[in-house]
Amino acid sequence: YLFRPPGGNINDAVRRQLLALDYNVIYWDINAGEFVKLGREAQLQRMLDRVKPGSIFLLHVGPIDGTTDILPGLLGGLKQRGYQCVTVSELLAGK
Repeated sequence: YLFRPPGGNINDAVRRQLLALDYNVIYWDINAGEFVKLGREAQLQRMLDRVKPGSIFLLHVGPIDGTTDILPGLLGGLKQRGYQCVTVSELLAGK
């Protein structure tokens, strides 16, 4: 039971309902769209500079944030730094 609020926006009524349903509200700490105007290489570098254990990336399919262009470099850069990609469920379980 995971819920990512669209745009990261949530109000108290929704938060209470999610709590009653035993949902985990999931946010991200690295947003690809935040750096898309910098160009592909700078975007990728800024994201890799901010990664830390437990980071969650906000990525979209399509041209909105450049994910399609940067994904191979992002995955490669994470691997070089010793990170492993896991699902959010695995992250919450401490795997």
